[in-house]
Amino acid sequence: MTDTPATTPIDASTGASPDAKTAGSPDTAWLTLLDEMQLRAPEFVDRFLAELREQALYDPESVPPGDLERAAEETVLMFIDRLRTGQITRADSAEPLGRRRARQGVPLERLMQAIRLDLRIMWQILLDIAHPDRTDVLVRHVEQLIAVVDAYVADVQQAFLREVAILQRDSRLVTEQHLSKLFNAQSLTPALLDAVAAGIGVGPKERFEMLMLPGDSSEVRGSKVDPWLAKPNVFAYMYRGWLMLFRPHDAPLSTWPKEFAPVPSIYVDAVDGLDRVPGAARALIDLHASAPPLHALTYVEDLWVFGAANYLETLLPGHFSSILESLSQLGEDEQERLLRTVRAYLESGSVKVTAHVVDCHRNTVINRFRLFQTHTGLDITVPSQAALALVLLSGADTAEARNATATL
Repeated sequence: MTDTPATTPIDASTGASPDAKTAGSPDTAWLTLLDEMQLRAPEFVDRFLAELREQALYDPESVPPGDLERAAEETVLMFIDRLRTGQITRADSAEPLGRRRARQGVPLERLMQAIRLDLRIMWQILLDIAHPDRTDVLVRHVEQLIAVVDAYVADVQQAFLREVAILQRDSRLVTEQHLSKLFNAQSLTPALLDAVAAGIGVGPKERFEMLMLPGDSSEVRGSKVDPWLAKPNVFAYMYRGWLMLFRPHDAPLSTWPKEFAPVPSIYVDAVDGLDRVPGAARALIDLHASAPPLHALTYVEDLWVFGAANYLETLLPGHFSSILESLSQLGEDEQERLLRTVRAYLESGSVKVTAHVVDCHRNTVINRFRLFQTHTGLDITVPSQAALALVLLSGADTAEARNATATL
């Protein structure tokens, strides 16, 4: 944690310095000014990105445009929040920004230039909002604004320097920067691919296995992931909120599925070529977005049906999902028995196995198939129709899981 810089006390209940209050009332004019500033946050982001590109402060291969846009939006909203609440130093976007820019190889002086650009544009917009009748509001809060700015600069700078110190002791610094280029390059040219491959010590055409873990849980990292990070042939990268591990797949049987079996994650056993690793990571994240929450290691082969369901719904909204609607005419118990039977058959492909799983006679199983066909038009003994039924039921499971989560 950083030391809180010495600042003028701020009243957290009003977002104003003591002399900005009259008879204990909040400075409503100041709060209104900040509300108007928040409405103009998109303008701030556009102006910041335009000037940043003009000054060419960052390498676009290391710091992608999406990162810059998100950081600009987070920064202006963070400033407004600090100014509104009166909290000078706290855990918000400052520390993650400092750490991230250090890992992306951004020089500290360039980072400080970008922050000064943030502040200049924000001040210009505040002046524009306040002119001509409310400039006195800004004057009353200049001291508070300076305190917030100084604290933010200190937070970012200290987080950056701490991360640099860690990376300098860590042989993965160069690897991290190469991976940043691999995942964020607008165009992965053969020359760039060869440079990244040489930088991390792999062949560009090698086969890799991948493991994706949502978030960055310290508990998971400590017990499962960190031991692997010490191995020279295992690469880790935080990508779109996921911790991704990948390594050359030179063994016929990997130990990862067994070792990570209880960990919520997605596993792919073969990605051919370093250039396909970023695309595979994006695909896994997109597939997960269409699937129920992860509870253990999940093979990518088990996720495709959820992606297919989402694609069909996007392609023809309501058309395919409506196939299952008439099942709601059945009683709750009858519908549960029917769907349990259908799912068991779709998993095994065997009437005999299905009868054993659902504990009924095979003729009852066949009768339930017919009932399912009557209500949906799908004969699950026909492979193509069975595939569609599997996709639609998977999509329904996802919707049910999301609704259950939303009601918690």
